[in-house]
Amino acid sequence: MLHSDCQDQSFERLAAASEAARLKGNYADGVRLARAAAELAASTGRLDAQADMLFLLANKAIRLGNMEEAARAAGYAARLTASDGSQSTHASALIVQAHAYLELGLPEEAFEALIVSLESAQRLRDPDLLF
Repeated sequence: MLHSDCQDQSFERLAAASEAARLKGNYADGVRLARAAAELAASTGRLDAQADMLFLLANKAIRLGNMEEAARAAGYAARLTASDGSQSTHASALIVQAHAYLELGLPEEAFEALIVSLESAQRLRDPDLLF
């Protein structure tokens, strides 16, 4: 088996384990595993996968009340997908970032994130991405 195949399988295992932890309500393990999956994806140049894991990490961090980590992870996912990544992930990450910003008492930053998210959703013509 090639080294990259092993890394792909490891990434998939980490991502699946993170989601399994979330489904059990174990958000702390979900965050830890999503972080590890994001780091592995980054180390192999899989920026789309890294963005997806950062988005999932941000969602789980919000459940734990860790708004700083959620805002950081969602913002990084949005930056990774801003130009040539998944516009769906981009818009969704910005919504999560806005939520975290509101919880942190940063309404102006939240509003800016929502505006950019709305623009992405409109470009995609996807009403499901509208907050």
